[in-house]
Amino acid sequence: MEICMESCNSPLKSEQKNSKQEEKEEYFSLISLNSLSSNLSFSKDVVTFGRGYETDHQFKDPRISKVHCKVKRNVKTNEFIVQDCSTNGTYINDQRIGRNKSLLINSGDSISFYAPPKKRKTINRENTLVFIFQNRLKKTLKNQFSVDEIEESEFCQYYTIGKTLGKGSFGTVYEGTNLSTDRKVALKIIDKNKAMGLGQNMQLVSEIEILTKLDHPHTIGIEKVFETTNYLIIALELITGGDLGQLLSRCGQLDEDLAKSLFYQIITAVDYLHEEGIVHRDLKPENILLTNKSRQPQIKITDFGLSKIITMNHNLKTMCGTPAYLAPEILNSGIFGYSKNVDLWSCGVILYQMLSGELPFNNSNTNNNNQNNNNFNNLFQKIQESYLDFNEDLWENISPSAQDLVENLLIKNPQKRFTTQQALNHQWFVDFEEDPKSFQTEMLRKQQTILIPNQCNTPIKKKIINNTLFNNSTPYNNNIYEDETLEMFQSSESFAEINF
Repeated sequence: MEICMESCNSPLKSEQKNSKQEEKEEYFSLISLNSLSSNLSFSKDVVTFGRGYETDHQFKDPRISKVHCKVKRNVKTNEFIVQDCSTNGTYINDQRIGRNKSLLINSGDSISFYAPPKKRKTINRENTLVFIFQNRLKKTLKNQFSVDEIEESEFCQYYTIGKTLGKGSFGTVYEGTNLSTDRKVALKIIDKNKAMGLGQNMQLVSEIEILTKLDHPHTIGIEKVFETTNYLIIALELITGGDLGQLLSRCGQLDEDLAKSLFYQIITAVDYLHEEGIVHRDLKPENILLTNKSRQPQIKITDFGLSKIITMNHNLKTMCGTPAYLAPEILNSGIFGYSKNVDLWSCGVILYQMLSGELPFNNSNTNNNNQNNNNFNNLFQKIQESYLDFNEDLWENISPSAQDLVENLLIKNPQKRFTTQQALNHQWFVDFEEDPKSFQTEMLRKQQTILIPNQCNTPIKKKIINNTLFNNSTPYNNNIYEDETLEMFQSSESFAEINF
């Protein structure tokens, strides 16, 4: 009987069935950032907004035009554009579209009516219609993560996910939006199963512990960490100016004053890390982000995946880092071990590179088709010899004090190498003062708690100490991270191709 009824294709029943399906399928939604409007969802190819009765959604506000704007769907690509029809303006991510003009809108973008975010500094936020756009047809995480698992977690009460910024071996970084502040963030979504399969679980735990410990203008900020059954989601400060590696690729040698400003910030941050008992172990231009592309950018040290918290007399033995920036003692770490002084060596390499446009210790073998152990051995031999060549053509216009600082940072004996305080007090920095505005940069308020939907909120350090951050029946070996010699040479690729 049931089969017969289904095969009859009753028009009425078919229409009712299709009607229910259409009601369930959302094309896009607008998530309100204040109490002026509730969240809105739509299932039409073209949706009009305005004050007039003929619009699909009516706003009762005199500042809204009768037909303020239209959101239109491309039926082939499931992408959306916003057409501005207003007098007072429609804005996407601070940018006014312009009357009778259109602009593409993506998931995570903000859309505001009549008042851009910049003006909200002087206008009461509750008097501004502003939403976060979500494309429900073209889900950002599709085919990469379990969409339902993430969208149904507590994470979505705080953030929306936008465009992809970069991908790694077991995770992806997206641009996101903080729903409470309308601020853009970087969302690092990590597949826990892949991370454990690659043996990176303890490295991730250590990185999160360090990130939540940091509070400095020149280190990357973290907002929140969430854990679902299969994923770890880290909300980080979004930096949009690229990295120092990209700047060096474009410019080669930097002007000495610019190099001095950037290096002072780097040493200030490293000094803070060492005061907190943190050794970075992978300082390189690609891990130094620039807050903007101006002539005087501020820096943020990032990528603490290889970093370690140590006690005063604790020597490290893991062979890790990026080959060109390794200190000589790391190459002999299995015998003697090493300390935080390795970061100063890396800083010396970075300073040499900024001032000359070249690395102090280079692999002379130019055969890129055979990057084998012999190639690295050639580089490592030069590092252990620690001979510095100040080519006159490159260094003739560089001050003697800058060269002196480089020499004192690239001393082979770590006991004689400059400390961060010695570097900061060096004559090169006489009469130099960092722009006080850099310390007034708005800092993210870090949350010291991981939000786990199926468990009580637990302080992050307790979770890390108990090794329960990942749901794994096999206990972690706490000694594996430092006692085994791991040849974890990371590439020097840019931040855009994010390594995990």
